[in-house]
Amino acid sequence: MPEESWKQHKWSSGMTGYEQGAAEYDRKCPEKSFHSTEYDKASSTFKRQLLWKSILLLSDASRDLSSYMDFDFDEETFFETEKRLDLINGLKAKYGQTIHEILSYQKNSRKN
Repeated sequence: MPEESWKQHKWSSGMTGYEQGAAEYDRKCPEKSFHSTEYDKASSTFKRQLLWKSILLLSDASRDLSSYMDFDFDEETFFETEKRLDLINGLKAKYGQTIHEILSYQKNSRKN
C-alpha cells in the first residue's frame, strides 16, 4: 500500500488520536509495544469493574440514607427539648459558658 493511501485509510478509519498513535507505535516498534489492544481490553475491564463498584457503593449509601428517613417525628418531644435548650442557653448567658460553671455558681450561691 503506498504511503499516501495508507494515510488516507488511517484518517478515514474513524480512530481517535490516541488510537492512531497507539496503532502507529505498534506498527513501528512491535518489539517494544504493549500491544494497544491488550491495553484497551485491560482498561475496558478496569473501567467496568470500577463502574460496577461505584454502583454498588451508591446503592449501599442510598439504602443507608433511606433507613434514616424511617423515623417518627414527635412534635411534642421536639418542643420540650427546644424549651429545655433555650433554658440552658439562658443560664449559660447569665451564669457561665459551661454546665460545670453554671452548677458551680449554683453551689456557691447556696453556701452564701
